[in-house]
Parts: sequence; structure tokens; C-alpha cells
Amino acid sequence: GARAVYDPAIVALEEERTARPQEFRRRVRIGSGNVQQALRLRALADPRRPGLAFIFLSGKALRAFVPFLMVVALCANLVLAFTGPRFYLLLLAGQAGFYIVALAAMLRPDRMPRIARLAGYFVEGHAAGLWGGLRQMSGRDKGRWGRAHVTDMDT
Repeated sequence: GARAVYDPAIVALEEERTARPQEFRRRVRIGSGNVQQALRLRALADPRRPGLAFIFLSGKALRAFVPFLMVVALCANLVLAFTGPRFYLLLLAGQAGFYIVALAAMLRPDRMPRIARLAGYFVEGHAAGLWGGLRQMSGRDKGRWGRAHVTDMDT
């Protein structure tokens, strides 16, 4: 019921800090917060309320736990590659190749094509989410925020 008043004379500009270490720390905080929310709100996954449960599980919970599921997928692929049909060895090779390309893009983004940089962004983001989730579940993340370091943008 509230109204917003538009005033074209008001200008707001928020510049994002894009230094890689700061970006990684930001994504770790986000991953920690996602896991914290998913765990605190787990009652929303009540099967007696299937619509709400689906929304919660497909949104909040999935976002929080995809990094963990990626590790599970890699471990399962390792086991299946050496115990199952040869098809799983091909899947493992593809998965390993993806991670190698992503790592190369993280180390040398200036020398990699855009698709490789996207893979690097994807993997780095999920690695930060995994690290943040582990910090949250181990009790090491107390939710304290630190000031960002002053950069050239601040002058």
C-alpha cells in the first residue's frame, strides 16, 4: 500500500568492487547465507504443503546445496568410471575436462575464450558457495562483516 515518489534530480550510483579476492569473499558470504537460510527454513519443505515445498526446494535449498551436489557428482562419477560401464569413464573425462578448462580460465582469463571464462565463473562461484556452506555448517561463520578495502573507485 505504500507509494514511491520519483524524483529525477536524485542520482544514486553504487559501484561494485570487482577485484577477484573481494568478489570471492563476497560469494563465500552469499554461500554461507544461502546455507544458513536453507537450514533455518527447512520446515518449508513440508510435504503436506507441496506447492510451498517445491518453491523452497527448487529455489532456496537447491541454490544452497548445488555446490555440495557437484562434489557428490564428481565422487559418484569417479566410482562409476572404474566400476561400471565404459560410458562412465567418458562422462568422467568430460567432467574433468570441464574443470580443467575452468581452472585454466580462472588462472589466465585474459588468454581464454569467453565460454571458458564462463566455465571458470561457474566453478569459482560454486567453489565459493561450497566454502561458505562448509563454514556455516561447521560454525566457523559468525556472520560478521568486514569493511571493504579502499580502492581507486573511492577517490
